[in-house]
Amino acid sequence: MKRISTIMGIFFLITLISSIQLTTALAQSDIMDAFKGKKIKFIVHYGPGGGYDSAARTLAPFIEKYTGARVVIVNIPGAGGLNGMNTLWKAKGDGLTIGLISGLTAVSNQMAGLKGVKFDLKNFAWLGRISPTPFVFAVSSSGQFKSIEDVLKADRPLKIGTTGRGNAITVAAQMTSEAIGMDIKLILGFNSTAEIFVSIMRGDIDGVTTVRDTVLSQVRSGLITPVLYLDMQKSEIFPETPSFGDLNLPKDKLIYAESMSYFGQLGRLLAGPPKLDKKMENHLKSAIWQALSDPDYLATTKKFEQDVEPLKGDASHDLVIRTLNAPPEIQQIIKDAFKQE
Repeated sequence: MKRISTIMGIFFLITLISSIQLTTALAQSDIMDAFKGKKIKFIVHYGPGGGYDSAARTLAPFIEKYTGARVVIVNIPGAGGLNGMNTLWKAKGDGLTIGLISGLTAVSNQMAGLKGVKFDLKNFAWLGRISPTPFVFAVSSSGQFKSIEDVLKADRPLKIGTTGRGNAITVAAQMTSEAIGMDIKLILGFNSTAEIFVSIMRGDIDGVTTVRDTVLSQVRSGLITPVLYLDMQKSEIFPETPSFGDLNLPKDKLIYAESMSYFGQLGRLLAGPPKLDKKMENHLKSAIWQALSDPDYLATTKKFEQDVEPLKGDASHDLVIRTLNAPPEIQQIIKDAFKQE
């Protein structure tokens, strides 16, 4: 009797596994049929050469793998990222347009109530997150500032490069300025972080507050030095770089440091336009999650030293909504950051 029960249990398990595999195969077949012979426009709201552009180009072939569609990267820079986000917002809901969005840029643009914002983040179709984007404040390795202590002793405002007022690195600069008492002057108008790095190395500007993996290759080459990690915890990648948590900040400044750390969790979000066809939305969520979990994709990102810590679409949506409800002090800092000229 015991033997029969064991055999029946094994049979049930095999049947269950086979059923799951069949269901998965059928679902994948549905996805491939939906996108067969089609082209997906993948919008990046920054110019070529920066971290977001690189992340999109690394992921695109794997979205192709799991949809069967051809994926074309479309860079739409300008207005601090608004041009690309507004373009995504106006796209058809047929599943053939997606975008890679800086979560902090998107949230802060809407939170600041900028006139150029034509979207409502609550209504984007959130498809997933590639990774959080912890920030770092970095300067030229050959410049006058060698440490955060040097920065805090500066007798003039530091010139900080940014791609526009409605931009994650702008908000990061202003939040950092408030947290540590750093006097800054934002230098606007760059199209990408790649252009900012060139300007730093020429000595035209002093530094940048940017995403950790975006600056990594410049740090490894010895051209750029990270002087502050914009998180409450130290970075494993830059273990010698102090974090907010190392600065013994007064309580009234901690709210800015902690919020900057939290905003870094928004990261690189994948989205579709509002009113996206529900079936196509589910197909995209499934395909994107498979792409983000693909061993070959993970090996490629490791080779290129790109961070990957994915979230599924629903979790990404919840993260965006929670962040929109930041404390009034933080919302005011973000509004002020976008008034910088």
